[in-house]
Amino acid sequence: MKKTIRLKNMFGFLRTSRRSRLWMLAATISALMLILPTAFQASAATVSVDVNGSALYTRQDLLKSGVTYVPLRAFADAVHDGFTISWSGLTKTATVQDGDYVLKARVGDRYILVNGERIYSTVSNLLIANRIYVPVRSVCTGMGLDVDWNGSRRLVSVSGSYVFDSDAQPDDSKPEDTKPPAQDAPDTDESGDGSIDSQDLYWLARIIHAESSGEPIAGKIAVGTVVMNRVKSSLYPDTIYDVIFDRKHGTQFTPVASGTIYNDPSKDSIEAARRVLNGERTDSRILFFVNEKLAPDNWVSKNRTYIMTIGNHNFYA
Repeated sequence: MKKTIRLKNMFGFLRTSRRSRLWMLAATISALMLILPTAFQASAATVSVDVNGSALYTRQDLLKSGVTYVPLRAFADAVHDGFTISWSGLTKTATVQDGDYVLKARVGDRYILVNGERIYSTVSNLLIANRIYVPVRSVCTGMGLDVDWNGSRRLVSVSGSYVFDSDAQPDDSKPEDTKPPAQDAPDTDESGDGSIDSQDLYWLARIIHAESSGEPIAGKIAVGTVVMNRVKSSLYPDTIYDVIFDRKHGTQFTPVASGTIYNDPSKDSIEAARRVLNGERTDSRILFFVNEKLAPDNWVSKNRTYIMTIGNHNFYA
């Protein structure tokens, strides 16, 4: 009993009224409410963005679902002082314009429009504090800029200069190169009309290139076959885009996590994608592939049925 009394005396409970004790408790709770959010924010992940060496913005909201966002108006102003930027509250669309160059971004869309061409992302454009935020890779692609990620510094570096020539033909930096006219499709067309969806070609060529750079054309076609077999399977999403970015059981394709999915594909990769989209297949059973020289201890080889080897990849059903 003496120990109990002594402990209470340490906190002054026996020397204060009930009202005073309640007041002290309320003050303590209020202090904790002020301290904890600050501590949480300090420990939360942040990311910085610079444009040609100049800091653009630093804010926790820039990093969402592993994707770096930038406020479109601030980013456009930092890239080129000749842009005219407008906002439609009715359609929730921001427009960045310089002469014949027009970039549009609408809240909720998973793409931006550059002169009518869609540049897709894995995530949607956001509205934060009455500002529209867009994925930095998408807008950089649309403006012809380079993006580099420094993981140790948590820094996204944007470099290059915006240049737009309305009379110029598309160059290798633009996504339109992955969308050749339908009449240029190879003779392996088995669809009957030779038509190819431009966005299917855009993404299939990129995943083939990212996964099988350096592989023979047969290996590239086999990687494309895996994607198409998954589209057909009831176990996976039913579009090429959704198969590539499927995260139901974790990231399915390493280039999605590393960012190499956004690299421009080689001519061989584009050709392989076109042939696959026109109906060419390696094997209707294959759903997985792995380079066992790089990943000798992997789940696929231990749990799936081996079908064949092409180049450095083993393919499994």
